[in-house]
Amino acid sequence: MAICIIGGGPAGLSTALALRNYGFDVTLLEASTYDNYCAGEHLVAQGIHVLETLNLPNIVWENNSVKCYEIKSAWGESEFYSKDSIFNPYGEGVLLSRPAFDRDFAEFIKSKGVNLISNARVAHLQRQSGKWLIQYNYENKKRELITDFVIDASSRNTKFASVFGVKKIKYDNLIGITIFCSPIDIKQSIKGSMLIEAVEKGWWYSTVLKDDTLVATFMTDANIVKEIGSIEKALQYFVNSSNEIKRILSTYKKYNQIHAVSAKSQILSQIAGENWLAVGDSAWSADPLSSQGIFKAVTMGMKAAEAINELFSGNSLALKNYENYFRKEFHLYIKTRAKYYRMETRWCGENFWKRRQRLNWLEIPITIDPFQKINVTNVDFPNKREHLQSVAPSIDVTLLSSILESSTTAFDAISNYKRHSSHNSDDREIIIAVQELMDF
Repeated sequence: MAICIIGGGPAGLSTALALRNYGFDVTLLEASTYDNYCAGEHLVAQGIHVLETLNLPNIVWENNSVKCYEIKSAWGESEFYSKDSIFNPYGEGVLLSRPAFDRDFAEFIKSKGVNLISNARVAHLQRQSGKWLIQYNYENKKRELITDFVIDASSRNTKFASVFGVKKIKYDNLIGITIFCSPIDIKQSIKGSMLIEAVEKGWWYSTVLKDDTLVATFMTDANIVKEIGSIEKALQYFVNSSNEIKRILSTYKKYNQIHAVSAKSQILSQIAGENWLAVGDSAWSADPLSSQGIFKAVTMGMKAAEAINELFSGNSLALKNYENYFRKEFHLYIKTRAKYYRMETRWCGENFWKRRQRLNWLEIPITIDPFQKINVTNVDFPNKREHLQSVAPSIDVTLLSSILESSTTAFDAISNYKRHSSHNSDDREIIIAVQELMDF
């Protein structure tokens, strides 16, 4: 059985290794040559345990990391407090140097028989006679691959959602602006600690990697950066708004690398289908505040391989079970994310914090009577649209607007929406959407 994985980050690599452990024929197409900037450094201790379960040699991560002994946070108050790793039953996590870790991981899975092709960019993907036709560019030539099953591990910016007939459900517009700095005096470089500092329009995190490079990232909304101006101008504004980060940066040489990347929380409307599934950030992506990105990627890779093995062993529900499991994980994450953002109360009036602290469809209690008469006007006004999209992101506001205009009761509206919607929203989300518009 031939399987192709698109994307060679931790999710794709872990999936490939787990599939090889089951004996599958695996090809992995990676667009880079493992020499470009990669977001994400923190691998929690549980992640190390999962990598060991995959039989990835410890040397792969040990050669490209330093131990993370503590996380220092100024969150909810101006004073920093520490969370030591000794309180984690799994022990210490690590701070990975990427893409070096990914590159060594890739070399290992190649030694295990995975056909990994780097610098291969997928140009076209389509179903053909029950299989998948993949066209990609490699060494200035167009190539083709036909496979039985395809896995999207291409990142949160995946371009293949439309091919699978699904869409991205976005819960925010978070971006991360990252800078890399070298120390003025290496003796002052302190490894093993991760720092988080909340400020008015977002939050900072920073750490020092194995080669003494300081990585500092500011997390904020894309529209906030746009309002300030250029990335460089916004970055200076955010540095000046901090205390500890500003002090730390003064001990480092001026940064010469700036990277701005999407960090939004989102999930595909469907993460598995007929002979395809998505893993890692392609399936659903988390706010870096959770420090779960790499751990989630590896865990999903293992679960994906398990589901595919069960599918081809005769379990027709394997992919559906995979989907249900990780959809529940995403919903739990959304609730937990809101809980932590609500701990920061110093800037409740700022849009960045308000967007993340308001109740969403998973938390709002249902109070609507199914046979309550519809009395909603001007549903599609910008303020109503913005409110509904923040509370119930998967809802098609335009469709719901037209349905409310022709429905008599809340029950009718919900039933009609489910009948006409192009994808399956959770019943609760639809109910809350109708309720919110009726109460707005």
